[in-house]
Amino acid sequence: MKWFSVLILILIIQILSAQIKFQPVFIDACTGKVDTLINCWLDNNQGKVFTKTKNNGKNQIIVPHYGIYLLHFGSTYRPGFMYEPIKVNILSDHSIDTFNNNNKLNFQHHVCVAHFYSCDQLADGYIKDYYRTGKLRAEGVFKNGVVSKDFIYFNREGIKIEHRKKSKKDSFYKSYYSNGKLRKEYNTFRRITQKRNSFGAQTYLKKWTKKGFTKKELKYDTSGNLWTSQTSHSKKT
Repeated sequence: MKWFSVLILILIIQILSAQIKFQPVFIDACTGKVDTLINCWLDNNQGKVFTKTKNNGKNQIIVPHYGIYLLHFGSTYRPGFMYEPIKVNILSDHSIDTFNNNNKLNFQHHVCVAHFYSCDQLADGYIKDYYRTGKLRAEGVFKNGVVSKDFIYFNREGIKIEHRKKSKKDSFYKSYYSNGKLRKEYNTFRRITQKRNSFGAQTYLKKWTKKGFTKKELKYDTSGNLWTSQTSHSKKT
């Protein structure tokens, strides 16, 4: 009888634990409305997949226990298109999380022209864009799709990885490594182009003068020690 009671208790615990519900809500970043055309599922990093079910018109995913899962999702109106999975931590019996399912700001490069777009329109004015986690992805000031003052792009850890600036006193393009160190710079005010490796050492420098330009290329070994250095000059023609 005692063992029977224990089995019943285990069965009840399993039934209750199987009713942990996770409800992801996807918001279109451009319209601000709930996007219902999203397919999603969870996995527990151990090969187990949990798919969504319909419950009173709401998408829910039932998991057997609390913990960290990966949320995968894609769009039914863009077949085959998948977004990067999001790590979620389910801590309650009925957890509801909200995510942006797309980004406002995108850079589109065509054959002859490259512009920034915001929700399929040429970016205009001050615009901020966010990752689905709520962290800032990018911000900038634009005019007819072109950076008119500043544009800064951040990775998911909040580190600046791209910076564009346009002004009368200073105009440049800079990109950075994930550790925050400068990777590449094209500066029209200083009249230079430079590249650096992940150690922070310069690997390429091109500097313009009224007479022409000077170009310097440096190579390093895997330990970051200088291996070769070559400098060339070119006169303006």
